Amino acid sequence: LVFCLGVLLTIVLVARKVKGAILISILLMTVVAIVINEVARIKSWGLTTPSIPDNPVAAPDFGLLGQFDLFGSFGQVSVLTVVLLVFTLILSDFFDTMGTVVGVTAEAGLLDERGQVPGLGRVLLIDGVAAVAGGAASSSSATTYIESAAGVGEGARTGFANMVTGGLFALALFLTPVLTIVPLQAAAPALVVVGFLMMTQVKH
Repeated sequence: LVFCLGVLLTIVLVARKVKGAILISILLMTVVAIVINEVARIKSWGLTTPSIPDNPVAAPDFGLLGQFDLFGSFGQVSVLTVVLLVFTLILSDFFDTMGTVVGVTAEAGLLDERGQVPGLGRVLLIDGVAAVAGGAASSSSATTYIESAAGVGEGARTGFANMVTGGLFALALFLTPVLTIVPLQAAAPALVVVGFLMMTQVKH
């Protein structure tokens, strides 16, 4: 129910060109989810349950930072297997990045006259460094994400939005209890709409 309402609300807001449409939808659907949870006490929300935490602030846990062994896999499997795994990850990350960068750049109207991404080499370099840094931090891969299209859809063009997003992520480290209020059912409609925005570029 929350997901369906979220999709409809997001589509309406985006169609009416309301600034912050996706964020507004997520916030409103989170409130709806909290109310539903308080009334019905649903236990099948998934990873996060929409309930107000006792303490909105929590210290971040950096226990996994740097907890990796660069050559540990060589003692478990053959060199060929390691090489194939690394090649597979690189290939997957490369095509994922290329698809995202081209799609988001096209959505922003920043492709050059030949339909190519300006400064693509620098983009791939930064993405590669970020992926390595993400692994060193024992986190999921830090790469370009298609959710960037949400910012582009709201008018982001210069990169300042990225800096603001990064700052908010840093702040979010201390507000994890608040962020876990948002259920997947409230956030997923944003991905549906972002996917639609990206599909509009297929005609090009």
